[in-house]
Amino acid sequence: MSSFIDLSTTDIERSVRSANSIANAWLLPRKTSAVKLHPKSAESSLLGLQVFLDKWLLSVYSEGLLYLWDLRVSQSAIRCASLDLGSERWTSFAAALEHDLNVIMIAMTSASSQITKVYRVELRRSESVFSPNNFELLRIISNPAGSSVVRAIDPGLQLVVFSTSDVVEVVKWRDDPEALRFRVSLQTDDLEEMWNGIIAVRLVDPYILIFKTRSVELCPLSPTDTEGNNSNALHLVHRFPSTTFRDISCSDFLHPLESGSDDMKSLRLCFLAHDVLQGVFQYLIHIHFPMASHLAPAHLTSLDVECIGVYPMANNINIGAIRPLRGNTGLASPIMVPARYESPAPSPLPTPTPTPSRHNLSVQGAGHGMLNPSARGFVSAVALGPQGKRAVWVERKRSNTKREVLVWGMDRGFDDDYIVDQNLMMDGKVVYVVGSYDLREDLTHCAISEVSGLVILGNRTGDLFRLGLD
Repeated sequence: MSSFIDLSTTDIERSVRSANSIANAWLLPRKTSAVKLHPKSAESSLLGLQVFLDKWLLSVYSEGLLYLWDLRVSQSAIRCASLDLGSERWTSFAAALEHDLNVIMIAMTSASSQITKVYRVELRRSESVFSPNNFELLRIISNPAGSSVVRAIDPGLQLVVFSTSDVVEVVKWRDDPEALRFRVSLQTDDLEEMWNGIIAVRLVDPYILIFKTRSVELCPLSPTDTEGNNSNALHLVHRFPSTTFRDISCSDFLHPLESGSDDMKSLRLCFLAHDVLQGVFQYLIHIHFPMASHLAPAHLTSLDVECIGVYPMANNINIGAIRPLRGNTGLASPIMVPARYESPAPSPLPTPTPTPSRHNLSVQGAGHGMLNPSARGFVSAVALGPQGKRAVWVERKRSNTKREVLVWGMDRGFDDDYIVDQNLMMDGKVVYVVGSYDLREDLTHCAISEVSGLVILGNRTGDLFRLGLD
């Protein structure tokens, strides 16, 4: 990839003008209808979408279909590689870029045969000739016992991570996968019998970051001993009060912070989490750890998690519990934030009309009357860009056939002043509306090309739509 040093003044000016144009258009309603990507041969169930390098879209289906799309070669997209794994049912996948940014690694799990297949697909320039079967099988791994879901693949560490609801198992896939696999011990939950299952995993060598429905946990990425205990006693946990997250979307690791010491390392990442009934929550994670972590005391590692944004769907969310006041060592005073009201929903496709942005109601205290927290609707999908500065989510209204696509954008970086001073409310803008007259047209997945401003939408029947800027 070229750097700005290699570009001419004209190219730099063109890039700046393009970025400014995209930023100005990002929050505006889309007047042009979303374009349906190349139709599939039959109805299929979408497992997920993932955008790489703001150019490549990977779509994966439970019927064993994998498609790689080039988003930048036309007003729609070109399907440039495909794979058909047959009639077997596939239940989960994980994908990641290799460090040279030219190859995507993909792990696919099958529940019926209890195996995981690891593939690689090369990213070629658009003018190159693509083979319809450009996916290369690298390894077949037997799944861990139980109903395992593949959560992450790391090409650099050559690891695949599986999980059940409460167990994480790591496999070194490049070598003998039967000999090099181990479990990461997790902290026992004490949440008054409330379910706290694993929903996502991120590798932070030499640690593993485990996202659960009600907490996030940092553990050593190392095997347990013969008694099932981890060789490093470190377990750091941050709990999410009053929320039950269904899914998350993470940014890449943001630019490393100055740690103040050559012996310490600091990393940050941002993530969006959505509680189906309460709304969308934005968090910033800061991990501070010794460079030689295997030699350092566990107390030198820290995990700081801070809520920096909320898009409420429920009435009267307790912000004081979600984000305690800084410097307050006791319990924060409860601050209740109501959900926002909205104007009447705009007309359905094919020509969505602009929707006025929502307005804040006055802040209410705990003594005021409260509406049914599930009266408004719920969020069905979220996606955060790799830089953590743009996001998209889908909102489904109750007793309504409309599905709204909302976007959010941040105009500055994750500095301390931003975290302390910003309004906690995320000002999501409705930019597109889809009419869903039966469940087949429901939007269940979304993805974002953060730099170009493209949004990809997927519905229950597996159809994909490209929503560009006007």
